[in-house]
Amino acid sequence: MKDGNRRGGELALIHGWGIGSACWGAAAEALQSALGADWRIRQISLPGYDGNADDNAEGNADESFAACAAVLLATLPDGVVLCGWSLGGLLALQAAATSPQRVGGLILVGSTPCFTQRRDWNAAQAPAVLAAFHAALAGDAPATRKRFIALLNQGDTQARALTRALTTAQGDSAEPAPAALARGLDWLRDVDLRERVPHIDVPTLLIHGERDALTPPAAGRFLAATLPDAQFESFSDAAHAPFLADPQRFAARIAAFLAALPASGSAKVRGGELDSNEAADTASANPLANNAAALPPKQRVRAAFERAATSYDAAAVVQRQVADLLGAGLPPAGTGRAEEQSAAQADAQSAAQHRPTTASTTASGPLRAIDAGCGTGYGGAILRARWPDLELVAADFAPAMLAHPTHATGGALRLAADIEALPCADASFDLYWSSLAIQWCDSARVAREAARTLRPGGRLALATLGPNTFAELRTAFAGVDRYRHTLAFAPPRALAGHLRAAGFADIRIERQTLTLHYPELRELLAAVREIGANGVGAGARRGLMSRSVWQAFAAAYEEQRQPQGLPASYDVILAYASKPAASAS
Repeated sequence: MKDGNRRGGELALIHGWGIGSACWGAAAEALQSALGADWRIRQISLPGYDGNADDNAEGNADESFAACAAVLLATLPDGVVLCGWSLGGLLALQAAATSPQRVGGLILVGSTPCFTQRRDWNAAQAPAVLAAFHAALAGDAPATRKRFIALLNQGDTQARALTRALTTAQGDSAEPAPAALARGLDWLRDVDLRERVPHIDVPTLLIHGERDALTPPAAGRFLAATLPDAQFESFSDAAHAPFLADPQRFAARIAAFLAALPASGSAKVRGGELDSNEAADTASANPLANNAAALPPKQRVRAAFERAATSYDAAAVVQRQVADLLGAGLPPAGTGRAEEQSAAQADAQSAAQHRPTTASTTASGPLRAIDAGCGTGYGGAILRARWPDLELVAADFAPAMLAHPTHATGGALRLAADIEALPCADASFDLYWSSLAIQWCDSARVAREAARTLRPGGRLALATLGPNTFAELRTAFAGVDRYRHTLAFAPPRALAGHLRAAGFADIRIERQTLTLHYPELRELLAAVREIGANGVGAGARRGLMSRSVWQAFAAAYEEQRQPQGLPASYDVILAYASKPAASAS
């Protein structure tokens, strides 16, 4: 059945400095397995690498860099998805900035818009580092490359094994041309694409290792905050090459991103805004773009959370982790405007434009916030820690959740309400916060209510779950029965579209996976039930499983056991946005 999502195409893998296309190795194999025959994977070799002639255009660093990106793109078909690592990511950014109509998507791995530090850019390498590599390269290029391979894995929990594997893979390839290596260092020293980034309106996936010492994660977060349509994925144990550290997870994340890309002729985002007619077309073409039709009845969801209220906190491990992640995008308590700017620069200015004011009062009085779908109040506690004088409204449609002592302790105004239709006046709040609530709702309606109740200039921070949530459970049931066993979680692009259609700007989407492990399957399923998250909606099984179905399901899940236990993965989507100051609604 045809829908608005892309089914196949060409994916071009572009290697980084000093290392040819052999670096992709296991990752390329995992990608082909995950994507299937509909996608062609092409491993690009830059000029001077893998025995290629070094015929790059002459000129200064900026000119030769732009020429290389143009030649690279000229060899690829329209709609190609560019996946660039490090220097390859910088080239992919340049290609998309120059010819966005030819690029169907960007995947930037360990990438940065500016590799070398500037006076206003600290998320980078010191100029002395590039100078030292230049000097070493002139003396002994092969030895310099070996040192670089060890350096790029520094900090990774598998550093030694990855360095050995990459060194072996590179041993089968021709040495890069010395001129190509020197020119690449010039590019890394001189190229700065930061001013162009806000205009690169191409769907983008950013994958970064949290232990990356070459391109700090703050550079990736800057891209996530500045690109018009970007998702950020963090590999917590990886350094500069997350595709080497975990090729299977790398491939699965890219496969999910590619599956959500719009097909040719479907809705396009223009200038950071989605035309309302196009938004409606996208929603009707893709049933996951608006998940309302597949949601379980609200009275059933409310009853489940009412029952779970007393046991919720003991089981809500992921819920607390997600709220903490969402809160990390908010400024610390007590910071002033100058200190906030300094902190933002230290973190590559990645989240500054998505934060509410740090002051405890506004021109119209105390800072006011709503915790929409508040549960037992963990999110409200995070907000009060940052703004002790905050006026907080805790809204939830399950009265038992509102009765939790945390709300009384914090002094929040408790409001029994459906967040799709809040009984609040227009322009009531400076901050709209919602953590793991909107997956139970019509997210388009929630976005409209958030926009309506926020004051002009107000900020939104929300967390929800994406379509890869409980992937292990769906895998275990595949071939066992024909029923749906999880909610119809919407993809992040659909959420971004709903926020744009509601009038939000400065939209930033981040995405990462949290995984819990359980010793036994029944404990895993019990933990899900104890937080009230066992409603499925349309397509669910009616009645109990037979013994044979249960046994087949349990055996299939057991095959996915990891050393830590049976995994349950949560595809976490974090969204930050602002309501334009000039808006009247």
